[in-house]
Amino acid sequence: MDDLARSAGRSPGERSSWAVRLEAVRLVWPVVVLFLVVIAGSTPAYSPRPRARASAPGALVFALARRALTWRVFVEVLIESVRTTSMLFMILIGALIFANFINYTSMPSDLKGFVTQFAVHPILVIVAICAIYVVLGTAMEELSMILLTVPLFFPW
Repeated sequence: MDDLARSAGRSPGERSSWAVRLEAVRLVWPVVVLFLVVIAGSTPAYSPRPRARASAPGALVFALARRALTWRVFVEVLIESVRTTSMLFMILIGALIFANFINYTSMPSDLKGFVTQFAVHPILVIVAICAIYVVLGTAMEELSMILLTVPLFFPW
C-alpha cells in the first residue's frame, strides 16, 4: 500500500490501530444494515413499494439512533417533501390539461396526416422522434418531457 501511495505522488498515511478500525466499523454498521435491507428486497418477489415501506422507517430509525434528526430538521424534511411532491403534481396536472387541449384540437391526427403524406419509412419517423427528445432533453427534465410529448407522439 505504501508503494501505491508513493507512486501516486503522495506520502502514505499513518496506519490505524485495530481499536480505531473497530470503532469506525461500529459507526458504519447501521448504514450497512439499511443498505442490506433495501438490497435484500431487490428480488422479483418485492416491488419498489414494499422496499420503500421497509427502508423509509429504517432510515428514520437510523437517523433517530444517531441523534441526527431534531424536530427542526424533521420539519424541514417534511416541508421539502411537500414542496417536491407539489411540484410533481403541478407538472402532472399541467401535462393532463395540455394533453386534453392537444386532443381537443385534433393535433395528433393532423400530425399523423402530415407525416404519412411524405410516405417515409417508419424507422425514419422513430429517428426523428428520438432527435426531438434529444433536443428537448437539453432544456427539460425527463418527466415533463415525456408527459408533454406523449399526447403528440402516441395519441389515444
